[in-house]
Amino acid sequence: MGIKQFIRDAGTLAVTSVLTAFAFYGIGIWEHFTDHPVSGFWLMAISLPLWWFGAYAAWNTKRKELDEIKRRPPSIKVYLKELHRKEIDFEGTYPGGEWRFDIFLRARVELEEPRKITVDTYKFELSMFGLPEIPELRNDLDEWQLLIFEPVSDGVGWTEHGLPVLPKELKSGEPAEGWLHFVTRKTRPQFLDQSIPRLIAQTPHGSQYGEHPADKLIWNPDKRRVSKK
Repeated sequence: MGIKQFIRDAGTLAVTSVLTAFAFYGIGIWEHFTDHPVSGFWLMAISLPLWWFGAYAAWNTKRKELDEIKRRPPSIKVYLKELHRKEIDFEGTYPGGEWRFDIFLRARVELEEPRKITVDTYKFELSMFGLPEIPELRNDLDEWQLLIFEPVSDGVGWTEHGLPVLPKELKSGEPAEGWLHFVTRKTRPQFLDQSIPRLIAQTPHGSQYGEHPADKLIWNPDKRRVSKK
């Protein structure tokens, strides 16, 4: 495989080298029959442009392949691991009123190719019957914490944990996991229950997404909750 790749990449350079050799062979025959030596200047004037052309053609072939790789959409696997929602401000009369919701999600992303890439942004969608709601991304996870109900020194209780941000710098073979915070417009809890949550990783060369079927049971898992510090 390596030899075939070398021959293909260096093909033009090899052709120009053969042409140079034929040119030198022709010059040698001409010198032999005419008894007039050719100066080194003309030898260089013939060989260098041919070598330059062959080297450029081989480089240009590889450059086009690399440009094609850069334009290829990245292969990223996106997994939604955990979803929390908290009512913010209520409007209307219960039970028909509307809230805005804080949404906290834990996700895992795995880059397969290229070797590394930077995510421009993570976009979250809630889609019910093809009607998307796009909550607003908030960069304030340092103001929030995850509480986990688990054994402590004097029995059981809530332990406090930080919420690391989902990384944007991804490397192939190194899965990344973290949290994101979004805020919805005013909506009803039933909309969230019946919507497909979808996380999209947007990069300069394309996007990849992960989603979960609509199910009210995926929200607010037992023994874990997000709260303000």
